Amino acid sequence: MNDINLIIGQAYHFVSQKRYDLAIVKYREAITLGGEQIQLVNDMGVAQYQLGAFDEALVSFERAAELYGDSIVAASLLDIINQLNSDKQKLMQQVNDFQQQITSNRQIERMHEKLSRMRIEDAHQAWFENSASGLHSFAKTLSDEQWVHRVIDSAEARFTDGYMMPGFVDPTIQRNFVGSSGKNALIEGANFVNIVLGISRHFGILGQPDFRVCDFGSGWGRYTRFMIKYAHPDNIYGMDVDSDMLEKCRKNFGMCNFLKLSSLPPSPIRENFFDILIGYSVFSHLSSVCADAWIDDFARIMRPGGLVFITTQGRTFIEYCRHIRESGDRSHGWFEDLARSFVDIDQSYNDYDAGKYLFSATREDPYYGEALIPVQYVTEKWTSNFELVTFFDDRNFLPQALIVLRRRLYE
Repeated sequence: MNDINLIIGQAYHFVSQKRYDLAIVKYREAITLGGEQIQLVNDMGVAQYQLGAFDEALVSFERAAELYGDSIVAASLLDIINQLNSDKQKLMQQVNDFQQQITSNRQIERMHEKLSRMRIEDAHQAWFENSASGLHSFAKTLSDEQWVHRVIDSAEARFTDGYMMPGFVDPTIQRNFVGSSGKNALIEGANFVNIVLGISRHFGILGQPDFRVCDFGSGWGRYTRFMIKYAHPDNIYGMDVDSDMLEKCRKNFGMCNFLKLSSLPPSPIRENFFDILIGYSVFSHLSSVCADAWIDDFARIMRPGGLVFITTQGRTFIEYCRHIRESGDRSHGWFEDLARSFVDIDQSYNDYDAGKYLFSATREDPYYGEALIPVQYVTEKWTSNFELVTFFDDRNFLPQALIVLRRRLYE
C-alpha cells in the first residue's frame, strides 16, 4: 500500500508541475498495483484532458461513471461540457440533460464527436474562460487560511484541486511594482488581506448579495486574486492607469474585470456599486489634488456602508528617505526618487505633525510622487461622505499607514 501511495503522490506532483504525460504513467502504475479506484481513474482523465488526449480522457470519465455512478460523471465532465458551447443557457441545459440521462450512449457519442473536432488551443481556451464560477464555488468551501495558502502556492503551481488559478506576470515586473515577487509577494499581501477581511466581517459586509470588490491600482493583480473566494469573479474589478498591466491581467487571469483609469476621476463605474474598495500603496504616491478627487469619486461609487481600505506612507518614511539619501544606495530606481524627497527633515516633520499633506513629485506627472497623509488631514478633508474607521501607523504591523473609511449611510 505504501508503494501505491508513493506512486499516487508522484502523479499529483507531476500534475502540479503540468507534466501530465508523466502523471498519466504514474496513475496507470497505481491502477495496475491497486486496482481501479474511482478517484484515480477520474484524476487520470483530468490529466489526459489537460494533455489534449480527449479520446483517452473521455474513456477514463466513462469508466469513472461505471465505477461510481451519476454524481462523479456530473462532476468530472462539467468542465469538458463547458468547452462545447459558449452560450451559458444552452450550456446549463446540456448539463441538466446529461445528469438526467447519464447512461445515454448517444450523448457520449455526440460529446466524442465534438471533442475530436476541437483543436487543443480551443479546448484550453474554453477551459480557461469557463473556470471562474468553478474556482469561486470551490474557494467558498475553504477556510480563509486554506484559501490564502492556495493563492500563495499558485505562484508555483497553476492548478489547485483541479482548478486553474490566475496566472502571473514576469517576476521582474512583479518586483518593480511591489518590491518582491512570487510567494514572497503573496505572503506579504496576505497580511493586508486578513485585515480587510476582519474589518469587513465586523461590519457584516462579506457575503452580501451581489457583493462587489474593487482593487484600485491593481497592478499585476496581487490583491485581486485573493478576492475570488469572497466575490464572484464577475463582480471583481481591477482598475489601473497602466494599460499594459491591465492587458496582462486580462490574459493571465482569464476572469475578473480590468478597467483603465485616467490619473484623475471619474472612474467608469456607476453610482453605489462597490461594497469594498482596496488601494494598497496607491495613495502613498498621489498628490493632494489627485487624492482628494479620488476620495470624492469613491463616495460616488461606494454603496452606503461600504468600506474603503487605502494605505499611505507613515511618519517614519521621512527618516527612511534621509537614510537612502545619506547611504548613497541607488540599487533600485525607486531609491533615486526617495533621495530627492523630503530633504528638509525638520520642516517635513513639522508639516506632518500639523496635519499637512506631504507630497514630493518625482516624475513629470504632477500627480505622482511620494506622499504622506496624516490623520488630521483625513478627518478634516475626507469625512464629509465617509466615517474614519481607523488610522493605524505602525511598521511592525504594516509597511504603510492604513486608512479605513466607511461610506456614510446618509447624505
